[in-house]
Amino acid sequence: MIDIDILTLIPQKPPFIAVDKLIYCDKINAKSSFLIDKDSIFAEKEELSEAGIIENFAQTCAARLTYLNQDEGVKIGMIGSVDKIEIFSRPKVNSLLETNITVAAEVMNFLLIEAFSESEGKTVACCKMKIFLTDINV
Repeated sequence: MIDIDILTLIPQKPPFIAVDKLIYCDKINAKSSFLIDKDSIFAEKEELSEAGIIENFAQTCAARLTYLNQDEGVKIGMIGSVDKIEIFSRPKVNSLLETNITVAAEVMNFLLIEAFSESEGKTVACCKMKIFLTDINV
């Protein structure tokens, strides 16, 4: 596990947090975890909302980018598109969501990633996402 405060790796601040820890990171892959709290802005009817699942994918990407480029600081990124998304279930409050992303392509300031998450041994969601990276630091 990577021992860095997640708030130093992502541009989002409470209450807009959808990732707790960066577990693994290299140039192609990253893995994060998120313990779903009942008071999370993304909790809805005792479950993580679909928006929370998508935001978790994006924040995992942000944590990866900052971790790999720590000397550049935290940059602002924007979701360009979410494609081929499948949400199989919404994880319950107090469960751990684990997310894996793989960078399929990186061209200039654009990333194409493939993401999937699981909770309690079951796949929660998967998608392809395009992310545009700005030069703006938080």
